[in-house]
Amino acid sequence: QLQQVARDTGLDITLYPGCEIYCVYEEPNEVLQGVLDGRYAPLGNSGYVLLEFNPGDSSRDIVEFIQEYIRLARELNVKPQRVLLAHAERYDDLCADTAALDRLRVMGVLIQINAYNLMEEQNEQRKENARRLLKEGRVFCIGSDAHRTYHREPNMESGIRYIFETCDEETAQAICYDNGKQLLLGQLG
Repeated sequence: QLQQVARDTGLDITLYPGCEIYCVYEEPNEVLQGVLDGRYAPLGNSGYVLLEFNPGDSSRDIVEFIQEYIRLARELNVKPQRVLLAHAERYDDLCADTAALDRLRVMGVLIQINAYNLMEEQNEQRKENARRLLKEGRVFCIGSDAHRTYHREPNMESGIRYIFETCDEETAQAICYDNGKQLLLGQLG
C-alpha cells in the first residue's frame, strides 16, 4: 500500500520489506520460525536476515547464535539462510575478538555498521570499533539505524564522507551504495 502511495504522489522510489531482528529474547529456531510465519521480514529479495544482539553479549554467544540459525535454516532447506549482522561496532567483545570475526566471515556473515558511528558517535569505543572494522575490510555496508527524526535521525553524510576519505574509491562506493543495492535486489552470489 505504501509503495502505491509513493507512485500516486509521483515519488520515484522502490520500497523493500525488511526488519532488524533483536535476538536477545529468542532462540535461533524462534527467529527462523518468525521469518517463516511472516513476523519478521528478510531484507528485500536478498535471502538475508538482519540480526541485532545486545551490546553486552559475548562474541561466543553471537557466533553460536548465528551458527545455529544458519544450521537450522540449511537443515530445513528454508530461506533466508544468510545473515547480515546489524551495527557490529556496538558489540565490544566481538570487535575485540579477531578469531570470532574471522569465523563469521567464513560462515558468510556480512557486517553492517552505522554511518554516524564513524564521526558523530560520542562513545569513543564504539567509534573506534567502527573505524577498525572499516580499516580491516570487514564492513559490507552502512546503515543509519534511524528510528525517528529527533533521535538517531537519518543523517549519514559525515560517515559517508569519512569512508570516501579513508578508503579507495571502489571500496567506498561498494560500502556506501553498491553492496546494499545488490543485497536488496538479491544480486549477491
